[in-house]
Amino acid sequence: MKRLSPQSSRRGVALVITLIMLSVVTITAVAFLMVARRERSAVAAAGEQADVRIAADAALNRARARILAQIASSGMRESPTLFVSTNFIAPFYTRGLTAAGQGLPLGAALSNQWYSALANVSYLYQGRPFDLNNTAEILEYRRMLANLYYDPRVPVVARIGRMDTRVDSFEDRFYLDLNRNGRFETNGYILQRDVAGRAIGTNRVWHVGDPEWIGVLADPDRPHSGNNRFLYRIAYLVVPADQTVDLNYAHNQARNPDATTSQFFRNQGVAPWELNMAGLFRDLNTNLWQTYAYSTNAANTGLTFEHALNLWTHRRVATVTGRATAQDILTEDSRPQLGAAGDTAAASRVLPLNGVDDLSDGPLIQSLAQVRNPRLLNDGDNVTRRWSGGDVANPYLTPFSLLSDPTLLPLGANRVVWTNLDTRRTAFAGQLVSTVQASNSTYNAYTFYRLLGSVGTDSSDGRIEIGVDLANRYYRRSKLNLNYQVLDAEGTQSYSANVVTTNGASGKDARATALVPWTARTWVSLAGDRLLRKEFSNGLPELGNFNFYDPAKPSTKLAVPKAKEEAAHGVAIAGSYWVTNAVGSRGQNIAVSKTNHTWSAKLHRLLQLAANIHEVRTNIVGGLGSEPFPPHVFRPTFYREDQDDPRNPGKKLSVVRLAGLEEVTNAFTQVLNTAWTNWMDFENPIDVANLSIDPSLPTRTNVRSPLPGRHQAK
Repeated sequence: MKRLSPQSSRRGVALVITLIMLSVVTITAVAFLMVARRERSAVAAAGEQADVRIAADAALNRARARILAQIASSGMRESPTLFVSTNFIAPFYTRGLTAAGQGLPLGAALSNQWYSALANVSYLYQGRPFDLNNTAEILEYRRMLANLYYDPRVPVVARIGRMDTRVDSFEDRFYLDLNRNGRFETNGYILQRDVAGRAIGTNRVWHVGDPEWIGVLADPDRPHSGNNRFLYRIAYLVVPADQTVDLNYAHNQARNPDATTSQFFRNQGVAPWELNMAGLFRDLNTNLWQTYAYSTNAANTGLTFEHALNLWTHRRVATVTGRATAQDILTEDSRPQLGAAGDTAAASRVLPLNGVDDLSDGPLIQSLAQVRNPRLLNDGDNVTRRWSGGDVANPYLTPFSLLSDPTLLPLGANRVVWTNLDTRRTAFAGQLVSTVQASNSTYNAYTFYRLLGSVGTDSSDGRIEIGVDLANRYYRRSKLNLNYQVLDAEGTQSYSANVVTTNGASGKDARATALVPWTARTWVSLAGDRLLRKEFSNGLPELGNFNFYDPAKPSTKLAVPKAKEEAAHGVAIAGSYWVTNAVGSRGQNIAVSKTNHTWSAKLHRLLQLAANIHEVRTNIVGGLGSEPFPPHVFRPTFYREDQDDPRNPGKKLSVVRLAGLEEVTNAFTQVLNTAWTNWMDFENPIDVANLSIDPSLPTRTNVRSPLPGRHQAK
């Protein structure tokens, strides 16, 4: 046997080491490439996400700008209605007029030609689409594309369906086909057309149709060109939530929740569930929803009620034990805190006797006397029946559920109201869709957009309101129930709006009394404060504890913590003055400055509105059948806030502020009392100095207003 030399052994070892090192280098290189590839993908994904966020923000800000423009132009906050994104398109294209050919910057001489060119955008050439097989028209088409600047319509050609091989399957999708009918519903003033496509009259009517895609340029200050391309497109649809009927709360099955036929009933209109969705469908399109028959004592019939019942059944109120009946729901909602018991007797104590058909199950109001005095109705609500005010088990998240689920609004076998995504792809193969929706009728074609402007799903938690007041203070607080006192009017949690008052104990010892009516003083103070804070920088003074009053014992205070901002004070109604204890004439105490507010008509109207709301709810003052029903009477109370005078160190300025409203329940003790008959003049600093400085113990007085005319503030 031939033996290997030591040198050969060393070469073999070196080869093995070399192979090992090569493997390590290879593995390291592969790992590095994989990490680099992953990082590159992550960076690309992050960039795309950033682009998407920027595009979404651009669409949101553009929609906000249009909302503000509508409010500013009309002067009314309620003016915005349903609208969508639209492009700037001229009626026709003028040959040769292009921004690229002007060579003039914005603002330069003859720039009116530049602006005229930017407005020369239309995809119609001599009344017809461009012929892109014609060389001359291709040139004009390119010139037109160079004019894209104002809300540009970017040509994006796509195949209608991936499996569609038809010649005409390519289409310029410049619009978002929300109703999935495969055709463009234009926006603006258009002629009405019948089912045959013929014009109806000569008057043009405003229509809202498909949202149109708006292109966003890399440099938005220059028109489209080879070095200023479009980055993305945006589209939006704005539906004012306050103008819609919520799919999750409208309609009911109150007369018999377990019936398979429509048992909708409308009586006093006590809650959103008495809104009739069947009537809404009938009004939307009488060609689609042709049958409607409402009955007050039998089942409702017709396609309209069938579809409304489908919507109600889909969202069907929860049947979970303990959350189904009015008694169970009010017992749970009246718990003052976790671990405490609720008011189990609240529903049976109040609902059957309050003259309100809370369950919306009848009996039907049939006389004017019952309208004027609802207690004559003898309602007798059965609080152990399932309640339409219960929780929604399967809420709608968007109105587009009506589009994506063909079982909600069926017209029959293989026929649906809307052409949804699946039937859209197979419609060319002959699958039947609604002949009404597919017609040329303007009335029919815009049905879905009329529906979008009428229904919504945006009702937020009805117990909490969030916002920023005019003093730039953020607030989150419970809403005020119109009928009953809430647990904590300034609480930040949803349970703060529970319609209860508490015994003040904590833990399991806490007890609540549910469905306690507001007293006039408490309601006007709370509601008046919120109305004032909507229009002024201040409302009523921020007290450490707000005094609720027991309706059974008006003189008994129920102290409830009030967590408000310490910086807020009552609204100022008079000027700032030096405050002195010396007796002297008014000329010796000169006013230093004036406040922004006085006891103005605007302030008075807001407080009167709060009082009027209370009057609407409590028209039975003298007892059952007693007339007339006298209104509550209130008088303002005031206090003084002393401030350091920045111009005169060591001296004080005083601001007269509104402390609240005092209910006048006894004319002899409150009106004819000496404290009330002493008149004070808030232009007199001596009178101002006599005001209380404690807003919880305000001064009750007759006031000579600082406004011209010196009318009495009442």
